[in-house]
Amino acid sequence: MLPPSSQDRLKCISVGIPGIVDKATGRSIHAYGIWDSEVDIRDILEKELAKEVYVTNNVDAFATAEILFGAGRFYDSLLVIKWGPGVGSTIVIDNKVYEGRHGKTAELGHFIVQKNGRKCSCGRRGCLETLVSYNELIKILGVSGNTNSRISFEKQYTSCSKEKKEQLDNALDIFAGSIVNTCTIIAPNRIILSGSLFTGNALRDAIIKACSSYDPAYNSGRILYTSLSEKESYIGPVAVYVCNLFQ
Repeated sequence: MLPPSSQDRLKCISVGIPGIVDKATGRSIHAYGIWDSEVDIRDILEKELAKEVYVTNNVDAFATAEILFGAGRFYDSLLVIKWGPGVGSTIVIDNKVYEGRHGKTAELGHFIVQKNGRKCSCGRRGCLETLVSYNELIKILGVSGNTNSRISFEKQYTSCSKEKKEQLDNALDIFAGSIVNTCTIIAPNRIILSGSLFTGNALRDAIIKACSSYDPAYNSGRILYTSLSEKESYIGPVAVYVCNLFQ
């Protein structure tokens, strides 16, 4: 429980959850790699804290922040890619987060890119995420760490052996091909990259170069690094709260 003084100042709870979320009921339907069964996040938190609760997919929440505070102020259609433990993405059309059937849209991390590949947290095999997730990339680099560690991928990429760099570039090439294929269908104004993989210039340049090798239109003017990087941990749920204020 929060201290009474904190509860008095708290207006609501806004939560971003990976995977499939039913916003209407506030239920987490399938949070890949976290829990397998449905969890009623809203009900649990509202009973515990006696405050209104908003529950949203974490990438949709971040895309909402891009609309309000980031690239969405200048471009009305986006592909937002959020890299971390996995690969999340969502589409913004006419300055609105597009919500497909069951809230599943543009799940870039779950594109099938490898026949008979490893089993993914989503239950399918050969997903992009099985090749470019945090755990897979640190495995290529041969370094130890977990998703809470702050490994400098930029430093590792620029200092690793030629063999490891080739393996990383191959993973980035598959990532880039999936981005270009996605954009061939949805044709966004801009692609927004976020997450610690893209913090440094070298890896951003590497994936942009890989995208450009498939289509020169995907250059540094079209593929952008989020301007909200220092606020990624909280800005999505804040944006969802702001949107709900004006509904």
